Amino acid sequence: MKFSYTVWFLAVLTASFGVTGYSLPWDQIGYWAVKIVTGVPEAIPVIGSPLVELLRGSASVGQSTLTRFYSLHTFVLPLLTAVFMLMHFLMIRKQGISGLAVLEPSMIGEPADPFATPLEILPEWYFFPVFQILRTVPNKLLGVLLMVSVPLGLLTVPFLENVNKFQNPFRRPVATTVFFNRYHSRALVRYWSHIAY
Repeated sequence: MKFSYTVWFLAVLTASFGVTGYSLPWDQIGYWAVKIVTGVPEAIPVIGSPLVELLRGSASVGQSTLTRFYSLHTFVLPLLTAVFMLMHFLMIRKQGISGLAVLEPSMIGEPADPFATPLEILPEWYFFPVFQILRTVPNKLLGVLLMVSVPLGLLTVPFLENVNKFQNPFRRPVATTVFFNRYHSRALVRYWSHIAY
């Protein structure tokens, strides 16, 4: 496996930590966000309802859902991350080291209350593009397919062209196009989030 593949997989795993970790404070926003996130597969014909029950651990969001998300967040995802980090460190001498990313901690909100729905549940900034896809597409199944196609599409980019061989962006049209499309869509999403927040 090439160096760039591990970086892409680690990025997807990092986003997965955001999904599973969102529920762990079990506050108002976390509870309702998990209810929405685990309800998304319901739009898939035939396997949607069993998949929702598998994710939640029961018909509704509850203690079993929290336990499953906790297990994913503290065991499965860290194990996968450790495997990809080991691969990343083994190949890091070929590519060099990038600078550190600085994260700002988020404040924990009100305790979860299943009987009081907030007026509008808005996701964190890193999930806002996915939220906008689900919000703007009228067909729920099409929205789910578009939502899933974004990370899957990003995972395929390193396989489409040899990113290690060519450093010149003009010799890597797929990656360059993805970068510019992402840049412009980020500007649009930033405008949407400015209006929403």
